[in-house]
Amino acid sequence: AVIPEPTQLERFQKMEALHKEVSAIRRDLREIIDLNKSFIFKAELFNQSNDLYNQFINEMNTTRTEDNAFILLNNWTMKMNWKKDDNKAFELLEKAVEKRFLPLLS
Repeated sequence: AVIPEPTQLERFQKMEALHKEVSAIRRDLREIIDLNKSFIFKAELFNQSNDLYNQFINEMNTTRTEDNAFILLNNWTMKMNWKKDDNKAFELLEKAVEKRFLPLLS
């Protein structure tokens, strides 16, 4: 039996469905931030507060888009009075937030 080639529309719809599936996957920040970094973040950015750190992680994990995640990061930056320049802890946190939205390739 000869299997017909998918039409251009069918290929497009399949790719679109796959893209939606991949873009819906958001990693938990706790999977991205290792134990050492979490200690650095708590010490340098969250005034040694587990509660503040966990609140940040929980709020960040609810964001659906990278834009919203960076709006939230900006809000926390103002709330906590974080310095962005020459702040290694902030840079690491920013990278972790970015990484949450990278597609997982298996």
